[in-house]
Amino acid sequence: MVWPYEFTVCSVLKACGEEKALKSGRQLHGVIIKKMFKNDVFVGTSLVDMYAKCWEILDARIVFNGMRSTNMVTWTSIIVGYARKGLGEDAINLFRVMKRRNIIANNLTIVSILRACGSVGDLLMGREVHAQIVKKSILTNMYIGSTLVWFYCKCGEYNIASKVLQQMPLRDVFLWIAMISGCASLGHEAEALDFLKEMMEKV
Repeated sequence: MVWPYEFTVCSVLKACGEEKALKSGRQLHGVIIKKMFKNDVFVGTSLVDMYAKCWEILDARIVFNGMRSTNMVTWTSIIVGYARKGLGEDAINLFRVMKRRNIIANNLTIVSILRACGSVGDLLMGREVHAQIVKKSILTNMYIGSTLVWFYCKCGEYNIASKVLQQMPLRDVFLWIAMISGCASLGHEAEALDFLKEMMEKV
């Protein structure tokens, strides 16, 4: 039997994750261990991502902890997995370790951590992430912007959320909806209607 190339293995694991084909992913994992591919950072990262997308975060963590080397994508995969599972504290704790090891976060990591901070009400960490966003000049990313607005509304910081909205050079529907729904959830119905009118005029 000719063992498939690393790229093929990673592609199949990605497909298993996207399709939530956990059984197939586990079977391939078994073959990887037998063929000693477990020491490959790209295959290991693909395994972490596959398990996380299949909602098997404990299996993802076992693979993550057993990897001899990791990279930014590996850390992002496990952090995103915890955040999607609603385990905000675990995601934030991993992010702290990631920062101590000077591993640079990408946009997906930042969005996931903001959502984790919002879910557990960690305003301090969220503000730290906001400072990083400003430092990196990536506030123009509308996905990050809308998540930041959602985060501040979730933490009851309506005024800061409004300032973030005003600072965005471009505002899409998702950004406006984040602000409008945030206002409504905080009991600012009049402001929510004002933002709705503004959205209708500008979008």
